Amino acid sequence: PGHSPDALAFFLGDEVLLVGDTLLPDISPHPTRLCYFDQVANIFAPEYPQGDSIYGLRAYIRSLKKLERIGTRMEPLIVLPAHRLFYNHRWNEMGLKKRVRELLNHHVERCAGILEKLKEGPKTAGELAAACFDEALLKGNGIVMAENEILSHCELLQSSGDVVSCNGGGFEATGTSTFEATIAALEPED
Repeated sequence: PGHSPDALAFFLGDEVLLVGDTLLPDISPHPTRLCYFDQVANIFAPEYPQGDSIYGLRAYIRSLKKLERIGTRMEPLIVLPAHRLFYNHRWNEMGLKKRVRELLNHHVERCAGILEKLKEGPKTAGELAAACFDEALLKGNGIVMAENEILSHCELLQSSGDVVSCNGGGFEATGTSTFEATIAALEPED
């Protein structure tokens, strides 16, 4: 779970939810990018003719909101992540609704941070990653993961009309800030 289209999670009976990498304690899971859909579109067609229903940050946010609804209906629920359940010499139990809310807030804050950095002028994903992530997280493969997270947020910002692609592979702010309304309007598919 989590390393799949639509950030899947699985129930075990009525009391355990396997969330895999969809929800993790302490860290934000790596969202997919909408552009990944092009690589697998022929596998998912015709059931999924458009990628934004299963790939990208918008799809992930819809999945988070669905998990939040489940957490409202089914408390208490044991939530089992793929990593960090026991980490740093302690158990990291997660309340489903609380953790989902933290992640939704993280994505709003990341989008706001990207827009703030773009007020200085156009930037590439690498420049935005360097501006938004601690230097220690950018070592080795960390830079690739950080750039992918930035790009997934830029896809959402583009769909909101807040960012456009510019020459040289970077992004430029449009002067609007409608991403929060876009995120608020995303509803899970039942």
